[in-house]
Amino acid sequence: MPTKKTNTKAADHPNGQDKATTPIQNQNQPKTPKGSDKKPALRDQFGFGLETLNHKFGEMLLHDGGATMREVRDAEWNTKGNSYYNVFNRLAKNGMAVKQDGRMRAAVQVVQGEK
Repeated sequence: MPTKKTNTKAADHPNGQDKATTPIQNQNQPKTPKGSDKKPALRDQFGFGLETLNHKFGEMLLHDGGATMREVRDAEWNTKGNSYYNVFNRLAKNGMAVKQDGRMRAAVQVVQGEK
């Protein structure tokens, strides 16, 4: 008959405990305090960070008459030639922008113009 194996893990581990049951030290403590040295990011009325390309796109929507996709692509700040179609659709879905007469405009500008 074969002999029964004995559990040697508990005997080999310090304090006679199994490795799986040993408590982990500092498990719930973060290595560095969260947010202690971070400053809150400055945001525009659309929620974009200031001086970002999305912020500059938002500024174009606020100007008189708004902007077309071509004007956005040809803008001096837009070095990659992006149309910002997805950004505009996200703003439109949230009620912050509208498309009117083929131009993208900020919704605030349209409401003020109708009064």
